[in-house]
Amino acid sequence: MLRLTKHAFNNFRPLQSSLPAMRARVLSVTSIRCNSSLPPTPTDISSSAHEFESDLLEEVEEDFEEEAEVQETFRWPNLMERDPILDDVEITNFGTSKQSPYSNSVTWRNKEDPKDADRESNSQFPEDRDDAKPYLLSTTRPSLISHRYVLVRKRVTQQTGKGKMHSQAILVVVGNGNGLVGYGYTTHPTDLAYAISKATEEAIRSMDRVDRFENRTVWSEMESKFSSTRIILRPRPVGFGLRCNPYIHQICKAAGIKDISAKVWGSKRPTQVIHCAIRMLQGGNAPLAMGNGFGGPGKRTAAGVGMRGAADIERERGRRIVPLRA
Repeated sequence: MLRLTKHAFNNFRPLQSSLPAMRARVLSVTSIRCNSSLPPTPTDISSSAHEFESDLLEEVEEDFEEEAEVQETFRWPNLMERDPILDDVEITNFGTSKQSPYSNSVTWRNKEDPKDADRESNSQFPEDRDDAKPYLLSTTRPSLISHRYVLVRKRVTQQTGKGKMHSQAILVVVGNGNGLVGYGYTTHPTDLAYAISKATEEAIRSMDRVDRFENRTVWSEMESKFSSTRIILRPRPVGFGLRCNPYIHQICKAAGIKDISAKVWGSKRPTQVIHCAIRMLQGGNAPLAMGNGFGGPGKRTAAGVGMRGAADIERERGRRIVPLRA
């Protein structure tokens, strides 16, 4: 550095007024160079040791602070991150189709719980029990559906401020032929096949159990009214067949009813007839005026209770119902 300073001083010619200041700088640099070559004194050793100790303490304090920050970070779990044990993730991918040109995926979290599996294995409805049949019927898979009838197919129009909006209306009845029946109604502007598929899905979701006598007919005479349509259903003996309205005929085939007679009074509009008939057969929909179950009129306080099964009639009569078939 001294050599560079001398070289710069020889090659640079400053003004006469700045020469004293330049000489003072050179002398100070020379004195620093000479002082640095001297051996260290004891006071210098003690000061360097003190500086080393202070630096070491600062490093230890920094390590403690970093460790405290790490402990505070992991003290509470981050709920936005997946836990390999608690968060069971299953991803289902859906590709493109005729209805939608876009692909999508659904993430199932905690889809299967071991507790649910144990509960299902210890269920109170085993398959070998007679009273388990209604429960098993209510959990029937859609793949087991053997009856599907498109009973209503028409063109409907909705008047809006922009004009008349035309669409296709579809009513579908589905059943397994063994005590399950349901119906679905939907509309679509252009695609008829898509409307039928959507109506079928809705019908499957609305399926319910039908309580049948000897798995072939209804238990007693039933009467119900929906809007301006009134329907009377009567049980019939073996081999009588289905002598009823054509829409009720298809509903009974889907539900597994083989012997019945029906009379429709008032409006015979298909949607009203189908709605009223299924409401009568599905006890969960609470149809009205269904009688006392063995030929007599129903009580006024029993309005809206729904179709009565064999157990209810047996309790009221005080004796069992014996099948008449040999």
